[in-house]
Amino acid sequence: MIEKCIKDKTIDGYRGPWWPRIVGDITINNCAFRDCNIGFGFSRAFKRKITVKNVAVRKTKITGCTVGSVALENIEIEDVSGELTVWGSVLKHVKLKGKFDSWMLHGIADVDMLGSPSKASEYLSRSDQYYASCDWALDISEAEFFDFSIRTRGVPVDLLRLDPETQVIVRAPRIRDGSWIGLVKKNGYVDIGFKLWVNEGQMGDLVVVAPKRNPLVFQEVMTDIKCLRAAGIIEST
Repeated sequence: MIEKCIKDKTIDGYRGPWWPRIVGDITINNCAFRDCNIGFGFSRAFKRKITVKNVAVRKTKITGCTVGSVALENIEIEDVSGELTVWGSVLKHVKLKGKFDSWMLHGIADVDMLGSPSKASEYLSRSDQYYASCDWALDISEAEFFDFSIRTRGVPVDLLRLDPETQVIVRAPRIRDGSWIGLVKKNGYVDIGFKLWVNEGQMGDLVVVAPKRNPLVFQEVMTDIKCLRAAGIIEST
């Protein structure tokens, strides 16, 4: 049950908490967060995660903020401006709705792990253990983004709730076999996303999210989605 409320506040340089604990039961309305982060002190020790749960965030601005290796549970976020990268968090019942700028969810806890396949594999394996008992992780079906990506198995695609017209799943074998080449705009939004997937080790399936808040790119991506769907490359939902 959400008990506390923070409204019309500016929060600068928040760090922490500095030890594993459960935080939450709070509503945040019309606030600004600048240079804040949570979870990075525990990025290499999966079992020492902070859990953030039962939180609602609405009409809030973020600047220079990042989220590290935390468990996010029972979270609703609506109309948040600013860019955000989430490194190595696990999600359960997280819903994004309304308008957003650029968000990226990455499955690895920190950039150092990208250079160590064994550490990355171990970390992702522990994330899989968490998701084994999760019915759904993330709902973006009512969210509109300027840019959105899930990289290196940031969230299992089978635990996503999507808008089937503008947010679609492409399974790893269909990217790996190259059947999409020539169907999407060369060096366009989807093409670059597929190539990043290859360069980052071909981990997991991909979600293509047409960026509704970026009109020119949105039309390009919708054209690519139409072509991929016609070729049977996009999984039907």
